[in-house]
Amino acid sequence: SSFNLPCHTADPEMYFSDDELAVAEAKSLCGGCPVRTQCLEGALSRQEPAGVWGGELFEDGRIIARKRKAGRPTAVEVAARTAPIQQLPSQLEVASPASSQSEREESAA
Repeated sequence: SSFNLPCHTADPEMYFSDDELAVAEAKSLCGGCPVRTQCLEGALSRQEPAGVWGGELFEDGRIIARKRKAGRPTAVEVAARTAPIQQLPSQLEVASPASSQSEREESAA
């Protein structure tokens, strides 16, 4: 029967889990599924927002390798929030302690 598919007999939560092991198990169960290709094609055409479909992990309608850990920003988000690095002047005027001491003595005299 069509209801004897892995996604119909296993815990459905694993297909939408944040746990890497659960997602890996869901992907592995899809591997032997007779409708894996059709499931994957359907998920791609619907741009599924999340979950394991046809043995692939989807996020925002795209196939991704793995889920990001909660709270960890993407590289693009980090780059967007990072202020551009400002160049320092090529020659900084920094007084050395010795010259500062001699200047103080000269001005005190």
